[in-house]
Amino acid sequence: MPIPGLAKTPIIYVGSVKNLRRRKPATAKSPGILWFEYTDDYSVFDYGKMPDRIPDKGAAAAMMTAVLFEQAATPSTWRAFDVPETWGQIKDKGLREELRNSPVLAEWKKTGAPTHYLHRWRSDSLPQENLHGREAEPKAMGPRMGAQDMERT
Repeated sequence: MPIPGLAKTPIIYVGSVKNLRRRKPATAKSPGILWFEYTDDYSVFDYGKMPDRIPDKGAAAAMMTAVLFEQAATPSTWRAFDVPETWGQIKDKGLREELRNSPVLAEWKKTGAPTHYLHRWRSDSLPQENLHGREAEPKAMGPRMGAQDMERT
């Protein structure tokens, strides 16, 4: 079963193994909504997309991305980043100071990065729990598995 609305959502970038779709355009007051569409396709170096597929690769990629977005939304992630060991790896002193004094980093250390995502996976192949261990309602993905809504709020 296909993802509702996916076929009507414009593709703004086509990669060898994933696509980026614009669900809602950005405006002066809203950053919009983008969908990452992960596939079971894979590529090797500069050869591009391979002729066969890896079952459930798209779903696995979507789940890994969900973890990254969850971490970005957590203030403790940004507080842990703000340590001398991290800053010492940035050799350009001007860039290092600009980043350290960034009002964005200061805000994210308090609130986390303003990110929201909705993740879905095939119900016949993956655990029926979301990343917080609660029961989740799986949604059939059809041939294109691992699509995610990514919305900056």
